[in-house]
Amino acid sequence: MVHVVDGLTELRRHPPFLEQVPVHVISAQRTGFLDRSHRADLMTAHRITADSFSMGRFVPAPESDHMVPICEPELIAEQIGLLV
Repeated sequence: MVHVVDGLTELRRHPPFLEQVPVHVISAQRTGFLDRSHRADLMTAHRITADSFSMGRFVPAPESDHMVPICEPELIAEQIGLLV
């Protein structure tokens, strides 16, 4: 996991310039076993992230708890289609 922390630290130091890039933040809406205590905070953080981009969009995933690509692959495909 050290490489993950290092990568996230580097992204915080040097965030990518995404002003002219559409960014869709897909956020699981169901609470799972591991995120029960902080799902609401995660959704708030996802909304803030989406709002921080001029072309940002918050996309709720109502049928997902954590693994959106597994729970709602059609939602992922739909969002990719909108971006392509």
